[in-house]
Amino acid sequence: MQRRRVVVAWLLALFAGLNTAAPSSADMSTPYTANFPQEMTVQTTCPPGVPPPPASFCFTGSDHSGQGTSVPPGTAKPATEDFTGFVDLTSGIANACPPNPGSPTRTTGFPDHNQVTIETNAGQLFLTTDGVDCMSTGTDDGVWHAVGGTGMFRRATGNGTVHTQATGGSGTPADPIRSASTYTGQLVLQ
Repeated sequence: MQRRRVVVAWLLALFAGLNTAAPSSADMSTPYTANFPQEMTVQTTCPPGVPPPPASFCFTGSDHSGQGTSVPPGTAKPATEDFTGFVDLTSGIANACPPNPGSPTRTTGFPDHNQVTIETNAGQLFLTTDGVDCMSTGTDDGVWHAVGGTGMFRRATGNGTVHTQATGGSGTPADPIRSASTYTGQLVLQ
């Protein structure tokens, strides 16, 4: 009888261990997309460690228009975006950008770096982005990396691409840079 209880207890412990060790569907990679069509960006003071203007263009921005989306968790509720970062104007990348209109010559791009918070009804997703700002086209293309979050995004990992298209503005509070960004990629939610 004692031996049977030991065997049953051992089997229960084994199955419990297998059950907790097995990956759940929440540990699987899932496609991720987010769109923010009404970003507003203003120039700000550069943080310590970032060269001040004219070597860098430091900024902060957001889209709280109610038109932003993030999937997951879904499009039923709007998402918001807040970001801060800088463009390094001392490290030009030759021929990284399309030509100016009417010119066959590709133009110089400049590296940019951002910290992004995307807030949804299910939690916040924290991202870092690195891209190339192309002044000739008003575009910025780069990559993002998930670095955790809150709620459903707690311990999120993953990466993808981000594309931003500026539509105007000078970066002052009275005339913020207006843009739209699209994030696509894969997230692993735990």
